[in-house]
Amino acid sequence: MRFEGVLDGTRDYTISSFLSMLKRHNRQASDEFKLNLYRWCLLILKGRIHDAHLAARVFLPNFILSISGQAEITEDCRTFIDSNVLGLNEPIENNDQVRNIYSYEGLSIEIDTVHSVKGQTHAATLYMETYYRSYESQKCMAQLLGTSATDLRAVGPKEAAKLMYVGLSRATHLVSLAICRDRLGDNIPALERRGWRVIFCN
Repeated sequence: MRFEGVLDGTRDYTISSFLSMLKRHNRQASDEFKLNLYRWCLLILKGRIHDAHLAARVFLPNFILSISGQAEITEDCRTFIDSNVLGLNEPIENNDQVRNIYSYEGLSIEIDTVHSVKGQTHAATLYMETYYRSYESQKCMAQLLGTSATDLRAVGPKEAAKLMYVGLSRATHLVSLAICRDRLGDNIPALERRGWRVIFCN
């Protein structure tokens, strides 16, 4: 923000003051920024620093312009975004040790995000629902019961349905969906009629 001349009154923004300002004035941009930050952190934790840097370089220019209101970012800002101070443009040769793999009775199970496995196929997929303002099972129960997501208007349920579709369509043989039983409510008979096999795990 300093490169763009965007100040908190007469001084530079701190991390906390910038995030607070963003949340107050542009909630959508705030949510989008935090979601991308989360994705970059996951890539870095998996050793994919090169991919994280590339993703940030793609996202940041338009994000900065949406805040600064300028037609284009300054040359100093562009240089900073594209800089390779820490060697981030050099891909890591071997990131096997940082992959999130759980082994059970000789079977290796990789735990990953839906975004990371987009385009891949697997013999079996266990989709574990997550929480963002509300649980995915609460946003997408109608779709699990067979209602098309085509006519969804609200952004939250629509995005949740898209994400769940990507996750559940990775499997070639078996797909399972992990949901807390308390959130199934009275929907179990209807789910079973739709072909779901409901199993309770303690």
